[in-house]
Amino acid sequence: MELHYRSALDLRPAKVDQPLESKVESYLHDCITTLGGTTRKWSSPNHRGVPDRLVFMPKGRMFILELKRDHGEPTKLQLKEIITLRSLGFDAGIVYGKGGVDQFILDALGARHD
Repeated sequence: MELHYRSALDLRPAKVDQPLESKVESYLHDCITTLGGTTRKWSSPNHRGVPDRLVFMPKGRMFILELKRDHGEPTKLQLKEIITLRSLGFDAGIVYGKGGVDQFILDALGARHD
């Protein structure tokens, strides 16, 4: 699994209006449920920096994702948490915008959700 998922086609300048992170989360959830999976919001009140979403797919596949706007950047704490989870063997990464969701689905799941 890649660390960063950005759309290869996303050449828009950073100043263009971007969908809110919550819209990216909704888009991810809709795409994943279309493919037979589900997502859960992850919050850990006593541990800052945990990624946004847990993605559960058929056959026991699970991914841990931090979602950002197209040109958003993770905090140092978020990046450290993703790296820690990856070092423990989990499929964890950062997804940027709706195009990044599409790229994640293609790369990590080998699927299309059109």
